Amino acid sequence: MAPVDPRKTRAGLPFLLLGALALILGAGLPWFDAAGETVTGLEHTDGYVTVGVAFGVLALAIGLEWAPLARVGSVLGAVLSLWIAITTYRRVADLPTHDPAIGLWLTGLGGIALLAAATWGTVAARRQTEPMVLLGDDALADDAEDEHQD
Repeated sequence: MAPVDPRKTRAGLPFLLLGALALILGAGLPWFDAAGETVTGLEHTDGYVTVGVAFGVLALAIGLEWAPLARVGSVLGAVLSLWIAITTYRRVADLPTHDPAIGLWLTGLGGIALLAAATWGTVAARRQTEPMVLLGDDALADDAEDEHQD
């Protein structure tokens, strides 16, 4: 197996940084308006969870140099952030006196960005370590046998 170029495996890091920033900012901004009063994510446990997710995925990415385990952590953080954003949106949208606000949308976008970061980083790493096979393994094995017989 060929050595992996770290610059190519860090392909998803810009999305990771944007996602983490969106989660942190989203927690501090209003998540919904309740009868004219704004409520931020940090007024509830969910806001602190999303901030924890942001710092957790950043720590994994830095500590593990965006290795596969860090990308798995990014996926788990994305799933948790999106779950929080979707469930909170559903609860807020069901109430006639509540309207979703920018912080909740940023939380959802942050989760999507974390998922994009992990996907992009994994695809870049796989392209670098695995050869592309167009003909299938059998055709390659037959070619290798033909070369050894010549």
